[in-house]
Amino acid sequence: MATWISPGEAAGRFRKLADLQRRELVNGARRATHVWRKRAFGLFAQRGIGRVFGETAVLGRIETTAQARVIIKRERVTVKGELIETGLRLRGFAALVEGGGTTKPHEIKPKNAEILAWPSVDGMNFARRVSHPGGRIPRNPFTADAGRLSQPDFVREMDKATRKAAELAGLV
Repeated sequence: MATWISPGEAAGRFRKLADLQRRELVNGARRATHVWRKRAFGLFAQRGIGRVFGETAVLGRIETTAQARVIIKRERVTVKGELIETGLRLRGFAALVEGGGTTKPHEIKPKNAEILAWPSVDGMNFARRVSHPGGRIPRNPFTADAGRLSQPDFVREMDKATRKAAELAGLV
């Protein structure tokens, strides 16, 4: 059995739907970008540190490692007309791995201990300081791959947002 509503009420429901849909799509983009960020950290651990330092990093918390500080932040979700924008912001070693680059020669000193210690094939190595010669870090764009892997998550979140907005507007 169909329910009839006036054209004015229908227009009001559709305006409400548009507002609710925008809000829900922004929230969905936030959730999907969080998944993208987690995937980027995973790919960084597989490719970034593993490729540069010669071993795959299995870390509970990747943001801070013994080798380098890795910062991958979620950009603010913005609405520009019909377009919803979001992204990832890279800082520190993550940005260097993503775009490639060089490090200058520098000295490495312990921060929280008296000596440095690191494993090698011959056992543990110890030193009070190490003179790093600097080097070239090849470009390894892991965030684009993480974005491609996260695309189904974005689609799923946008579908959920549209359905929720229709329910909240009373159209379903």
